[in-house]
Formats: sequence, structure tokens, C-alpha cells
Amino acid sequence: MVCALLAGRKTQTRRAVKPGLYIWEGQSETDCEHIYQRDPRFGEALMQHGACPFGQPGDELWVRETIKRVPASAPMHDAAVYAADGAETSLDTWPWERGVLRAIQCPRGLSRITLRVTSVRVERLQAISEADAMAEGIESVLPIDGDPMRTYRDYLGSSDPCEWFGRPRDSYRSLWESINGAGSWAENPWVWVISVERET
Repeated sequence: MVCALLAGRKTQTRRAVKPGLYIWEGQSETDCEHIYQRDPRFGEALMQHGACPFGQPGDELWVRETIKRVPASAPMHDAAVYAADGAETSLDTWPWERGVLRAIQCPRGLSRITLRVTSVRVERLQAISEADAMAEGIESVLPIDGDPMRTYRDYLGSSDPCEWFGRPRDSYRSLWESINGAGSWAENPWVWVISVERET
């Protein structure tokens, strides 16, 4: 999805709501779990009582990326590149013993993408529209509007590399399940919907 951010395709992200984090006054954890599972007003109540843990409108978010060491022929001149697109980082030397720095370990100084949160809302996962699925950064198999949408199941070891979808929502479903596991779409959880715009 880093490439989708760089290309300007990704302007939304969804994160599952964890109901145990939101226990309001006078309610037990069991009550909250019941409300989460059954009450269609949960999203409205959450917006009133619980701040989104992923940011509020106006907040700046910096994107962490995986960085790889690319050994050079001359000693002490190794390059450090972003794994997403191979662009060089600002590192002059590689200070780590391992050859790959995972995104979760990326220091703030090596972040090249800053996002500003423009809006936050709560909805059921399957309420995503076709337009919002596109805003999640999914892409066509070919760079022509109306072409088949990519499958993200290949990350789960799909046996059919030619699989594709005709609708953006179906493509996004495969992306969600590649991140959250098989069957996670069918669970239809409440999700935070965070809209962003890129600043750098």
C-alpha cells in the first residue's frame, strides 16, 4: 500500500474496532461485547464516546516503511533503499547488523510520507462502497479504467495467479483478508474509517 500512497490512489484506511477498549460508564465488558455484536447504534455511540486510536481530523501521521540494505562493490558505501519501490533513502551508511529493517522498526527520520487525517467515522466493514474501495488503494490489473481489479490473495499463496475481480469491493475484500486472515470479511466487524491526504 506504500506504492498506492505514493501514487495518490490511497486516501482511506480501515482498522477493526476492538470492543474491549471501549467500556463506558455503567457498563461491563460483557455488555460492551453484546452492544458491539448486536446494536446497530454502536458506531454512533462510539463516535460520541470513544476517540479513534488512529488519529483525529487534523492529526499528522508518518508512514513507516521496510528498508533494505543493497551491498555495493566498495566497502562502506552500501545503499539503503525503500523496499516498496527501490528509491534510495537518506542513509549514508547502514548502521544495523541485519540486512532488512522492517517497517515497524523504521525510525521517524527515515519516513518519507506524511499524511494528514481529514475525517474519521465508524461503520461495518461490508458497508464499504465501490468508491471507498478504490480510495483504499486497490488497483486495476491493467492501467485502464473499467479493467479487472487486482486480487490480493496472492499474498496468502493463491494457486491461481490470474485470478481477478470485476468490482472494487471484491478486490478490497481480498486485500482485507490478506491482512486480517481468511474469513475476516465474513465477520463484518465495526471498523474505523480514516480518510487522509498526503502532505509529503
